[in-house]
Amino acid sequence: MTGIKRSPTQVRKFLKSMGMKCIKVGSLPSKADQDEQEDYKEKKLEPRLNEAKEGKRAVFLLMPLTLLWELFSVLFGVLRDFSLSHRAGVTASMF
Repeated sequence: MTGIKRSPTQVRKFLKSMGMKCIKVGSLPSKADQDEQEDYKEKKLEPRLNEAKEGKRAVFLLMPLTLLWELFSVLFGVLRDFSLSHRAGVTASMF
């Protein structure tokens, strides 16, 4: 678009300086049966979601443990960085 080219190393270094990190991409299971998934969606999932919209059923979304751990890690990191940045200007004479 602009004609500027960046190598993967330069991009990686820039993203790391912004606090981001490289992660592996996920993949679809090799033995996934598309017909079976579509059948489940049409015959079981969608009717249950419609019942939930009508107020006849409660639907709970369970997040994978790894996603919860990642969320906790990010939140803890932000809180830790916030508390450390505020302590940087505090000296012993202030207490």
